[in-house]
Amino acid sequence: MTTDVHFLDNPIWGTLVTRHAGKALGAGKAKRFSPQISPLGGLPDESDQSLADLSALIAELGGVVIAQDRLFACPDRAKMVHHFYVHQMHLTDTSFAQIDPKLERLSAADADQMLALAIDAHPGPFALRTHELGEYWGIKIDGQLVAMAGERMKLPGLTEISGVATYEAHRGKGYAKQLCRHLIARILARGDNAFLHVETTKPEVENFYHRLGFESQRTLAAQVFERA
Repeated sequence: MTTDVHFLDNPIWGTLVTRHAGKALGAGKAKRFSPQISPLGGLPDESDQSLADLSALIAELGGVVIAQDRLFACPDRAKMVHHFYVHQMHLTDTSFAQIDPKLERLSAADADQMLALAIDAHPGPFALRTHELGEYWGIKIDGQLVAMAGERMKLPGLTEISGVATYEAHRGKGYAKQLCRHLIARILARGDNAFLHVETTKPEVENFYHRLGFESQRTLAAQVFERA
């Protein structure tokens, strides 16, 4: 599948108008996922109409997270409560891909355990129905989910790895590496390439993904907006 590279500067908008268009809420020039799926939202530009549509969307559905190539003005009737920067990383070495038949495919039946793990491990924005955005795989011990990783944004030719989380008591056992290698293999088998995002304040996480064949390609600015 051909990658539509112009979406990489504005990947949330890209996923909302292409491969996740069926899950997009909002009319006009601002869209987002249902809050039960994800707080992520996007807009195609910084025009007055885009900001007005974003303002209406925030007023209707609450807080939203937007990430694109630069910061932009806060829309009316909203307030920016936080902003941060992320490195967008793309898979450039596919040799680490490895299907692992021991891993368990997660489903809606695991949603409560997935959300509890995300709340504990803070892998990034996560909600009760985030798993609906793509495949999620996990490791369980005695029926308890202790580690997971999955897919989130999907652009033409690209699938994002996200939600990589392990309870602290189970870290250092290679679970994240095991899960990510499996996801990479699954993504490549479908004809996509893998990408992901890491906060710039987490160099140790970025180094982990470097060791799995990812390279940083660009920096995006993320903004968290809430109702004023």
